Amino acid sequence: MLNEATTTNVGGIKTSCLDRKQLALLVGEICQNYTPDQSAFLIFSSNGQAISLAGSDPAYLELMNNVDLVHADGQSVVTLSRWFSERPIAERSATTDMIHDIPVHYAPTLKHFFLGGLKDVVEQAAKIYSDTYANAEIVGVRDGYFSAADELNIVEEINQSGADVLWVGLGKPKEQEFCIRHKDKLKVPVVISCGGCYNFLTGHYKRAPEWVQNNGLEWVHRMVLNPRKLFWRYLITNPHTIYLAYKNRYRGDRDTESKKVLFLLKTFSKGGGVERVSANLATSLKAQGYDPEFYVFFSKEEDISQLRQDWPVTLVEPSRKSPLKLISEFLRLRRHVKNNRIGVVISSKETANLISLVSLMFLPRVMKLFTRHCAFDVSDQKLAPRSIKALYCMYALTRSRIVTVSEDLAHQIKAFLPYNRNKVVARANPIIDERIFTLAQESAPIQGDYLCAVGRLCEQKGFDLLLDAYKQALTLQPALPKLVIVGDGDDRAALEKQAADLGLTDKVIFYGFTPNPYAIIKHARLFVMSSRHEGLPTALVEAIALGVPVVSSDCETGPRELLDNGRYGGLAPNQNPAALAQAIVDNLTTPIAPEAEAVSKYRYADAADAYIKLFGERMA
Repeated sequence: MLNEATTTNVGGIKTSCLDRKQLALLVGEICQNYTPDQSAFLIFSSNGQAISLAGSDPAYLELMNNVDLVHADGQSVVTLSRWFSERPIAERSATTDMIHDIPVHYAPTLKHFFLGGLKDVVEQAAKIYSDTYANAEIVGVRDGYFSAADELNIVEEINQSGADVLWVGLGKPKEQEFCIRHKDKLKVPVVISCGGCYNFLTGHYKRAPEWVQNNGLEWVHRMVLNPRKLFWRYLITNPHTIYLAYKNRYRGDRDTESKKVLFLLKTFSKGGGVERVSANLATSLKAQGYDPEFYVFFSKEEDISQLRQDWPVTLVEPSRKSPLKLISEFLRLRRHVKNNRIGVVISSKETANLISLVSLMFLPRVMKLFTRHCAFDVSDQKLAPRSIKALYCMYALTRSRIVTVSEDLAHQIKAFLPYNRNKVVARANPIIDERIFTLAQESAPIQGDYLCAVGRLCEQKGFDLLLDAYKQALTLQPALPKLVIVGDGDDRAALEKQAADLGLTDKVIFYGFTPNPYAIIKHARLFVMSSRHEGLPTALVEAIALGVPVVSSDCETGPRELLDNGRYGGLAPNQNPAALAQAIVDNLTTPIAPEAEAVSKYRYADAADAYIKLFGERMA
């Protein structure tokens, strides 16, 4: 395949941007460097008819997009690339010109085989061609009237001829299907589909005057000469082709033109799960050649100091009380994305999703991913679930993707969307890399046996439920190891008071935030998660990866999917301290051995690959 930078998407077909001379020299270069163990290099042509056919026949579209090179045979392809592509095609490269361009621009002699057309026409075309160009040797001719049973004999005849270039003029889509079917059998460096090219060589078909060609009107000239055949074709295919070019506008240019990925966040808080996942994804994308950066609203410089050490960060602190200031910052974001040629914008949390929706409207070349990391009934979110669901109905109307962190959450969104449910996809968060295992080898800062819980100290994470469960577990097993809670947050003071009221001051350690929770997790007897709501719990994935037995509350989305219905760890009914207490005791007595393979898709490289597949997509 050619380098992606030399192609553009026109009407759904990946089309070469090379000019006529470049194409001719490319053919010569391939022939010069060819070795018998290589497959033939296939060159197909695209015009209005091809785009329309590809839009109606998925098999033909797949065929066209899996060939080595597609060139702009029709002026309509060039014009549409200028209207609807970030990378317009410089000039038309009609097959009727290419057949002359090759001997003109590539001096060494090449051997040609002409296949297709009427017998007398193709034989006459071969003679004219060899007489015209001293460096074009005809080594074989075969008309296009043969059965499927004859094809293998024809392929053998072509191989025996020693041809460098095979021209196949059987008409669309027959000629493309023939080439694909025998690609690996043909011992020819280059195979070019050429339609009715032989008729132009012989003069049976007349080319339009040069001024007509230069103005892109050769199709009108052809229709006037052959109205019975071409009038209805153009009447149907031309509007269909324009529609398909508009529908597929900028598609495929984004991911090849720009590898810049912008992470859009409402805030950036130290120790936040969404923030950590965003930084992880940035790291994994950078390892695969992408160029991430962050754009953060409503935060202070001290909040992003660590982030700024690792990534380019744009910090915006608009006044929430000034609508004009807020609008100006939205426009600033839009300019930033356009001027820096950002290819993908990944927004996290609902405010950021809404900012992306409003600010980046009518920027079709930018792939926008609206992400959802938690369930819809999270108690500490400001918007009501009904309002959030209305926003997702709006996101589904855009040419973007809605990305969730678990299949359960994706199903939840699809259940209330009245349309475009195919725009919702689940993608694993990048959580596991070698750094986790390296940090986990450090000595644990906690001495003796202990249970471990990790997370932001807020209502969603359910640490108040965990304290109640731990108190009840002590009555079931008085020798229960102490409980270490790693993390910080607004509820810390209330939780410390609750622990004191429950008489747990000597049994519960509030360790606070640490950049290395992994050593604490690794050496725990049991990891416990007590969240009321989750999309997908990062710390639970990390604990399983580190080989620590786990117990989790069975909240609506996340844990059950991750633990495979209890196969990889204990599950307790959600928001039920007594059941969680029993699960803790049971799993200390008979722990369920975790399996690292259960969380393999959360490895950095695997998660990045899954996201990258989305970057090149364009939803209708």
